[in-house]
Amino acid sequence: MPVDPFYLSYAASKKKIKTITTLAGRKTNDKMEYYVLDRFKNFIKKNKSINKNILIIGLSYKYGVSDMRNSINLRIYEKIKNIYKKTYALDPFVNDTKVLKKIEYSKVKKFDVVIFLSKGPIFKKIYKEIKKRRPEIILDPFYYFNN
Repeated sequence: MPVDPFYLSYAASKKKIKTITTLAGRKTNDKMEYYVLDRFKNFIKKNKSINKNILIIGLSYKYGVSDMRNSINLRIYEKIKNIYKKTYALDPFVNDTKVLKKIEYSKVKKFDVVIFLSKGPIFKKIYKEIKKRRPEIILDPFYYFNN
């Protein structure tokens, strides 16, 4: 049964057991937020987009689930949305009225940047459609599809 690493570390510390390895993965995951934001800033500078209409694909912590708790993707979305008001999110699994469930390609072409923060068959199909017509707007920071 999976256990939250922070809870596991806390429980172990009560028994005077150190769990350095347990929290190492958590630290790496937490740094990914800054990695993506840095890649995004460089992408924006390089492409010098004027309107900066942004679409972020994949908000939940994992493809195919609706759970947004502890989602780094959600934090990334919120930080970008605070700077660029024309930022939208697409995740068909998330139950939130602010999140798009689906999008037609005709609507995708209005975006200046499309960021892929999750991988899965639905997102791969969107990636392929965009890559055929406007590959310059794709930011795939984890190289999910760009390999």
